[in-house]
Amino acid sequence: MTQEGLLQGRGEVEPENEMIVVIDVGTSKTSAIAGTPVVEETLTQKEEGAEWLSVFAPVGVKFKVNAYAIEHTVGMSEGRISNIYFLRESVKSVLNRLAQKLHKGLRHVYVSVSGSVVQFKNEAVEIQLEDKKFVDNNHLDELRKRILRSADSDNYVYLTYMIRRALIRRREYSTSRVSEEVCQPGKIVGEVGESLRLEYIKVLLHREAYNLFRVLADRCGLTVDGLVFQPAATAAALMKPEYENLDVMLVDVGGGTTDVLYFSKGELMGIDVIRMGGMDVTKDLATMLKIPFAEAERLKIEVSESMQDKQSKLTRVSTPSLKKPLSVQTVREIVDARYEEITELIFNRIKLRTGKQPTPDTIIITGGGALWAPFSEMLKYRFKPEHIVLGGADSWLAGGEKIDYPLLPQFTTAIGMLVRVFVYDRLVKTYSQYVSQQVDRGLRNLLTYFLQTVSSLFRKTTLVTDEGKVEDQTL
Repeated sequence: MTQEGLLQGRGEVEPENEMIVVIDVGTSKTSAIAGTPVVEETLTQKEEGAEWLSVFAPVGVKFKVNAYAIEHTVGMSEGRISNIYFLRESVKSVLNRLAQKLHKGLRHVYVSVSGSVVQFKNEAVEIQLEDKKFVDNNHLDELRKRILRSADSDNYVYLTYMIRRALIRRREYSTSRVSEEVCQPGKIVGEVGESLRLEYIKVLLHREAYNLFRVLADRCGLTVDGLVFQPAATAAALMKPEYENLDVMLVDVGGGTTDVLYFSKGELMGIDVIRMGGMDVTKDLATMLKIPFAEAERLKIEVSESMQDKQSKLTRVSTPSLKKPLSVQTVREIVDARYEEITELIFNRIKLRTGKQPTPDTIIITGGGALWAPFSEMLKYRFKPEHIVLGGADSWLAGGEKIDYPLLPQFTTAIGMLVRVFVYDRLVKTYSQYVSQQVDRGLRNLLTYFLQTVSSLFRKTTLVTDEGKVEDQTL
């Protein structure tokens, strides 16, 4: 089978229903994973009703990596498609590698989006608990419908939402005093009160970017089952139950952007996308040393790997364009200057989003840019956390093709996409899917009426069943 046939799913087999294929399209790297969910435990009814609210994905679920691939990205700039032809070739290349490993065609995928093409809006929905006085799954279904009923604007398309916090309003009958209590969103079922209020961040995607992704999918012969917000996927991959009572900051340093999320005791306090990343570091080296971009990238990686290896004695480096070897210290000074700027931007943006000085107990860093060793020390000096963790999301993996360091942090978002797709698209029946089913059923009924009317002139009538099957019956 040809590479084009592999990509478009023509030939031997169609993709398995159980397998999820995700593509994380970054500014510098495009990574893809084909994973199969391995459910080790049965979720309780309480968890099944509220998992879409919690920042912590349900335990008992892991993923077998059927195959993975990573390629350099061409055609993206700060999360925005700058050249759709070059980007198409990058996406086709990584998917062809994935398809060849799987020995089967790929058509249905989920694609990540982020960067300068997204916008955030703080919103809230509230529901009265009526006579029951306690939260049940019916209340959560109604709240989810209200959230997903958000209309698109002229310039932006509704992408997703991230729950910030849940508030229960209670009344003390002895004093008639009304109070509000902040509750863990994922543990809200069964709470007693008069009303439930959900505060959330609505994520909007620029309509031009949305249309470009549609064109990209069409030119690659793909069916995009959903667009996944990159920071939401990162949170799904790295936020663990042990962080439930801590202040945690996630920092994902990509090629063109740095995604930052700040959580306080399970509550999403702020989120920001900084338009600066690893490629800016490489550009600084290329400009300062007057060498090509590709040589600057290799130089950065060489110095970074030497700092991670405690036994390394590398003191000088060279490239074809340099007249003489360069000291490692000179490279470090150029790179560190940009990382110090990123650190300060993170501090100021989170302070602006949360309204207070950030004091995280734990900082989790991930992404290809997180491998620069001095970056951890900069964050430690600026934020003074108790712990800094290099997150790789390997706890979600259960067998299959192994992803090792230093590649693993570059696959954090892709692994998080598997988690988010499984939790939000496989376990949760969204309101948009419900509406789509109702529209489909209405169209089928209309088609049934039309066919019955036309076929009344003949000896047979054609009926379209609720499952969409066509049956012939003799009159």
